[in-house]
Amino acid sequence: MPAGRPRKSIAEKKASGTFRKDREVNNPLVWESLTEIPEMEETIEGAKEYYKHACEALRDTGQLCRAFIPSIERAAFWYGLFLRASKEVETNGVVQTAKSGYSSQSPHVNIMAMCHKNVIEFENQFGLNLVSSQKIEMPRRVRSSGLLRDPIDEIRKLREDALFD
Repeated sequence: MPAGRPRKSIAEKKASGTFRKDREVNNPLVWESLTEIPEMEETIEGAKEYYKHACEALRDTGQLCRAFIPSIERAAFWYGLFLRASKEVETNGVVQTAKSGYSSQSPHVNIMAMCHKNVIEFENQFGLNLVSSQKIEMPRRVRSSGLLRDPIDEIRKLREDALFD
């Protein structure tokens, strides 16, 4: 809690005549929601599917906008790279052995871990996993047709359907 008296709202300042125009916050970075998913350029295998699912999940909750597309494309690339590295590990194993007999961990294991971490961070930022989606403030429950309906449950179901189909 900040020390001293609480701040006045902008409406209160305007009403009392103490509002200063130079301190007004203008937010030029307001993006409108997208209703259609933009096409993604050709990329590595598996990335387009992740891109589509992530965009659908964000679009269905009204969060998808043009500013997020590059981040979603990067996360899709990391996901595709994760799939590629996991196929390499599946084919060649976790340990690689040199001709001299020296054994070491396959570099694809580190690539998988790094890609997994990057995808998880992206999903945390946008509320695409169950834990981070619980931290997003949503409207309160509303009554419709006599039943108590929770918008958070509906959004979670949409996300699960989009991500796990």
